[in-house]
Amino acid sequence: MYLKLIVCIVTLQILGEVNAQSITYYRGKSWAESKIVQSVIGSTGEIIFRDFSQIALAYPVTNSLEVIGSYWAHRTLTEFHIYQPNMSSLGRSVFGHGTSRIKQRRYGLGLQYTFLDIYNVISLHGIAKVEYEKSFGGRSLSNSRVVRSLAPDEVVDFFPAVASVTTEHGSQFVPSIGFGGKYKLPWRLSLSVQYLWSYGHRRTQTLFLDYSFQGEEQPRGEWFSDGTMHIMAIGLSVQIWGDKNKVTDKISWIGR
Repeated sequence: MYLKLIVCIVTLQILGEVNAQSITYYRGKSWAESKIVQSVIGSTGEIIFRDFSQIALAYPVTNSLEVIGSYWAHRTLTEFHIYQPNMSSLGRSVFGHGTSRIKQRRYGLGLQYTFLDIYNVISLHGIAKVEYEKSFGGRSLSNSRVVRSLAPDEVVDFFPAVASVTTEHGSQFVPSIGFGGKYKLPWRLSLSVQYLWSYGHRRTQTLFLDYSFQGEEQPRGEWFSDGTMHIMAIGLSVQIWGDKNKVTDKISWIGR
């Protein structure tokens, strides 16, 4: 990853002299939108995305418009919860099953437009970019038996089920839109935050649940993820070239 970062910085410098070229290191979380093909009685399943880190470069075109490039990596896990319906007097026990076995990488390119700047200290901006997502697949826990017990101890109920996960190798282009903010610190440092929503269209991971309920075999439960997710992150930015941060007496926004 460090080699890619150095190449990006050198490339941006070769393109010409700029006022506020910057690099940002983000840490954040992402939440996948799990798609349900077949639900399970009294239960839910979802594909969960873990914490991630991201490197982003910004190259200003005008005072309010920047070209941005980004790289980030993440892993995913699956989880399901099994609830016994019609057992309210005994409570609702939960079973979880997870696997963090799929690896993904995203390389993004897009635009960032500042629509509000307050005294050159706080700024808000919109973000639009396209990311190339590469999925590497990986190991998964399969044929995991699920046996469920209810409290109190003398009451035992079985929910026979077999869970399995499939992962898919491949790639896709994922459009992302969102917004962010920046708070400028002394020297060339800034705190940055961003929220993004990305839309995927290729299945990357699927969770299956084969089970019986009250002695009768039920339709196979199925959930999957396809790269559609919500992303939130906070980062520290460093302005590589240009003037140091200075407070002004000007507030700028669209239309003025």
